[in-house]
Amino acid sequence: NELGLFDFTDLEVDSEGNLYILDAKSDTNLIFKFNPAGHFLKTLVKKGQGPGEIERASLIHLTGESGFFLRDEARHKAGHYDLEGKVLKEKNTPYEVWNLYPLPNGNYLGLESIFSAAVKEWGLIFSIWDDEFKKIKELDRLAFPNPYQQKSLEASLHLILFSVTTDKIYAGCPDRGYEFQVYDLMGNSIKKIAREYRKKEKKEEFKKIMEKEIGETMSRFGIKMIYPQFVPPYYSFFTDDSGYLFVMTYEKGKGPNEYIYEILSPEGNLINRITLDALFANGYILAKVKKGHLYWIREKGSGEKELIAAKIL
Repeated sequence: NELGLFDFTDLEVDSEGNLYILDAKSDTNLIFKFNPAGHFLKTLVKKGQGPGEIERASLIHLTGESGFFLRDEARHKAGHYDLEGKVLKEKNTPYEVWNLYPLPNGNYLGLESIFSAAVKEWGLIFSIWDDEFKKIKELDRLAFPNPYQQKSLEASLHLILFSVTTDKIYAGCPDRGYEFQVYDLMGNSIKKIAREYRKKEKKEEFKKIMEKEIGETMSRFGIKMIYPQFVPPYYSFFTDDSGYLFVMTYEKGKGPNEYIYEILSPEGNLINRITLDALFANGYILAKVKKGHLYWIREKGSGEKELIAAKIL
């Protein structure tokens, strides 16, 4: 289009309601800034390999009220910018650490991958890293059999999922059930939120999602997908700044791309069930909640993507 915005890779919303859209496919600038009414303001962060430039990014994170953070996945570099796109600092990041998230206290969350054809088990290590990317504390780890040696893989994303509020870290792993571990920003355990759920054997939507997410890749390497007897309790989740959880289940909504989301209070009580057609991939949902508004990116029947905002009642 005339703005140069062709795709929606990720989004963020600042305290004033300004929108920051990341378009990883853009050939010029990667961030498109809009005011709360949806009017285009400016583009930010040039795509490239020079100082302050980013070659490839898939996530954008706000850093408090002052700026945002991008990680260059091609060059393993992190960039901090003010809200007008001026680079504040750049740092090299460890190759094996991905999905870096800047915490309000200056540290980072990150997932360290253990993937190799030679190892018996694959896995993830969920940790806190300091400003120099030295590991401070390991919070959790996940391990599962190496599918290349087993020639099979139990159908699951096998991910540690997390979401951050102003003062807490929420983490979950659907492989383990309907539960979430809550930490403070230093990684100290505060509590566990656990919910009882009725195990379901109906697998149509679960299979559809798993085939899209990992099935095609596994089949290219001759790896068979093994489906468990029961569907995992949820696909992924995100939080608002108050600690309410929006949990995407595998239960279909009315529309073709809609799924049921369960809204849980910070104590884990079920508050509501809503339908949402937000785009999702690899455990990440393209949706944010800011100051009583829900923002999400969805795909229209034409294949075009659009951003929707709604007030939460």
